[in-house]
Formats: sequence, C-alpha cells, structure tokens
Amino acid sequence: MRATSVRGARTHNLKGVDLELRPFELVAFTGPSGAGKSSLAIDTLYAEGQRRFVESFSPYARQFLERLDRPPADAVEPVAAAVAVDRRAPIKSTRSTVATMAELEPYLAALYAREATPSCPDCGVLAEHLGADALARRVLSEVLRDAGNGAGRGLVTYPTRIGTAEQYLVVREELARDGYRRLRLDGALRTIDDVKPSEAAAARDVEVVVDRIGLEPASTPRLREAIERAIACAGEARVVVGEGPEARKIPVRAGLACPKCARAFEPPRPSIFSYNNPEGACPSCRGFGRTIGVDWAKVIPDEGKSLRQGAIRAWTGKSAEWERGELAKLCKRHKIPMDVPWRKLPASAKKLVIDGEAGGWDAGKFPGVRAWFKWLESRTYKMHVRVFLARYRAYDTCSACDGGRLSPESRKYRIGGLDLPSFHRLSVAEALARLSALACHDAGGARANAVLGTRLGYLVDVGLGHLALDRAARTLSGGEAQRVGLTAALGTALVGALVVLDEPTVGLHPSDVPPLVVALKKLAAAGNAVVVIEHDPGVI
Repeated sequence: MRATSVRGARTHNLKGVDLELRPFELVAFTGPSGAGKSSLAIDTLYAEGQRRFVESFSPYARQFLERLDRPPADAVEPVAAAVAVDRRAPIKSTRSTVATMAELEPYLAALYAREATPSCPDCGVLAEHLGADALARRVLSEVLRDAGNGAGRGLVTYPTRIGTAEQYLVVREELARDGYRRLRLDGALRTIDDVKPSEAAAARDVEVVVDRIGLEPASTPRLREAIERAIACAGEARVVVGEGPEARKIPVRAGLACPKCARAFEPPRPSIFSYNNPEGACPSCRGFGRTIGVDWAKVIPDEGKSLRQGAIRAWTGKSAEWERGELAKLCKRHKIPMDVPWRKLPASAKKLVIDGEAGGWDAGKFPGVRAWFKWLESRTYKMHVRVFLARYRAYDTCSACDGGRLSPESRKYRIGGLDLPSFHRLSVAEALARLSALACHDAGGARANAVLGTRLGYLVDVGLGHLALDRAARTLSGGEAQRVGLTAALGTALVGALVVLDEPTVGLHPSDVPPLVVALKKLAAAGNAVVVIEHDPGVI
C-alpha cells in the first residue's frame, strides 16, 4: 500500500485541507465539535475509498450497493479499500447478534460441522462412527454379557419391503440369484420356495437371512462379513438371538449411528447450523427465536371486571355479539358465574373460557378465546383484521426451540456437551475458555477453532468479554457496537486497507482504553492506515 495523498479537501466546512496517510500508522483526528474531523475522515477518505471499491464491480452488481458521491477535493490519490467503523448506523434486525456482528457464525458452523457429535434423542448417548469389525465385536460382547457362553446360534438378517404379491416374485428371483434362500416372516423362519406370494405381501416384517452364526468370540470374522453384506444390501443389519416373534433383535448400522438403537444420523453440514438458512432454522419461529402470539394481559386487561361487564376486551364491540352469546351458553352449561370478577373465578372456569370445550364449533361446542384468535389468523388478508390483531399481539420465546433459533436436527449435535444454541448463550470469555480446551480431531475443525479463538480474543482485549454471543445487536450501546465492529475488522486480517473509526472509546471505562489502543496498534502493524476520530487523551 502506498501513501494516500489528499489535496484541497473541501467537504462540508473543510477549507482546502491537505493530508498524507501512510501504512503502518495510527493517526488520531481531534478537535472541537464542528472542526471537520468526520468530514475529513469519513465523508472524504472513507467515501472516496468506498466509491472506488463499488466502481470496480459490474454495472449489474452496483445497482444493489450503496453508491457514494465523489467528495469535493483537488486530488485523493491513491485510495485503498476503506472500512469504516462508526456509530451512525443503528442495527434494527432481530437476527443480528454479537456473534453475527463479529463474524463468528460461519466459523461456528464450520466447527460444529467438523467436530460435533449427535446425541441420540431416544437413548441419550452420543453417536459413534463404527465399521463392520467394531460392530461385530460390540454385538458379540453385548450378547455374551447378557447370555454368557450359552448364547448359541444367531441369525444375521436385513429388512426388506414386499408391497404386493407380484413384487415378491421379483424379489424372490433376485434373492435366489444372490444365493439367499431363507426369510423371516413375522419371526418365523421360512425358505423362499415355501413362502407364498400372498403370505409375503401380508407379512408385517420381512427379513432376508444372510447367515446363521454361532455367537462366540471365535466367530467374529464370519459375523463381520455377514454384517458387511447385510449393510451393503439394505444399509442396516439385524442380529437375531433366539427363535420366533419373541426373539431378541440387535439393530446394527454402519457409519454415524447410535451404539444402542442403531439410529442413523446424517453427517453434519454447515448449513444446518445457521438459523439464516432454511435447513438450520427452527421451523416454528423460522430462525427468529420468537413467535407472535396473543398477549392475554391485553385481552383481559382488567381482572376486576366480570364476564358480563366485558372482562374479555376483544369481545366488547358490537361485532362480537354472537361470541358473547356463545360465551353465555358456555357459562350456563358449566355453571360459571358471569357476575363474579375474573380474578375470583376458579382456574378450571378460566381454562374453559380461554381453551374452550373439546370438539370446537364443528361439534356444537364452545372453542374458547384462544381458538377464536387462531380463526382470525386465517383471515389476515383483510386489513381491518390485521389492525385488530395488532392490538393484542405479543412476542413470546419460541416454545419449540426455547429461543435457540435452530431446528431439532441441528440441536442433536454437541461439542463438549453443548449444542450450538447453548454455546451461543455463553459469554465471550466463557466461549474462549471452552474453545481453548477443545481437542480437535479434524484439520478443518482445528482451523475454524483457531480463527474463533483469535476473534474471541480480540473481543476480550477490547473489554467485551462479558457479552453473550447471542446478545441482540440492537441492545448494544454505541461504543459496544463499534468495538464489536472493530474486532470484525481485526479478525479479517486486513492488509493494505484504510480503516476509519469514529470515537471508539465512547462509553468505555478509563481502564478499558489501553486494551483498545493495543488493538488499534495491531491493526496498524498489519500494514493498514488507521484513522481514529477521538477526544480521549490516552488514545491521542
């Protein structure tokens, strides 16, 4: 990067300012309000750098990007790619968090895709990658542990589907060609020639017998071979111990599977660990962590009123005359007093009014106030219905993901006992400590862990170790948001860039200023020209 030369800058109240910026320098602009600090740093230097960067894109791409005007100056040459970290753009998106602002999310998704192990929701144990040899040894040890040396002989089978009698004829020919002569139909051992097509089509459970093996340590190689063949045919195998329908079946599946029930798991992909991706987002809240519901404090704002006095505010208008009539019928059937204040009604009566009777309107029953609101949701194509519902809206934590934003499939995967939503709830300092102690088994996971450690370290260095990773960006103070943006610039390892910061010490305790200066010096030492608008003497 060459030195940037500014000649005759006249932006806003600047009077022909000349300036030269060199890489590896940290330059502070200071002075009273209105002196032109922001005009020179942001509206001249950053604006020209951003304008030239946007001009390097195709005309099609430029229409989607913010285009800045050329600042009034005699010359600004040469200008490097510019990055501005300021406080003038408040973040309003509910999807933006500390993790997304610091650009941690892609690396967290990569780390979980490489290092996470799913937990079986049925057995509560971690899945394992098992080959045929390990599967054979596990089955034998389990059988011999439960039955001792008297386990006897067992069958290795795999399930198959028989839809119709005609399909069985095709399957029978294929089995005979491959050398398989026996089936288990609903627990009964039969030869394929003795099974009528109608019997096979009517059977609930059809298994192809691959081999009959003595269950003893010496038969491990033969058991492994049979399991390999069964998995090659159907993707899974069963080791049957005993006879008849009551025989014990031990499910076996290669790859990533539960060691107890053989439930298979797909290898994790980065897309399922992003709530901004349809694959990873919770289907109930679509990745927002909150759902729009009914605020019952607005529906029944005054609990001192009775049902006859209009305790249910949504049903007090003329248009709700029919609903009030149905409510009166409900109270008469169940002997609910309509002149008693709402707060004094028994819990069972309140539940009947809110949740209604079983069966709903189709069965001639009272469906309840909750179901009435759900019915209104189906009519939101009408403007007045949307306006009406807006009066009683409430944002509630999503009950499906408990605010974690990710799908049930994503939440099965864990690192160090934590799924990704639980990891998001950690503070920056806690997340850094956990990742520092993590032993990675994959080169890609180790790389993602190293980048995360570096970026989290920057956040700690600038005094943000107390923030939770899932802290909403719009709840941050201006100084906190700017420092998070600074760590994002540090984490990208920029070289030869122009970085402009607008008063990064705003809201900082004096003890937090020296670590911030160290971070700024690191940014300049990487070969960047760093300009900071500042009033703090420690920074200047």
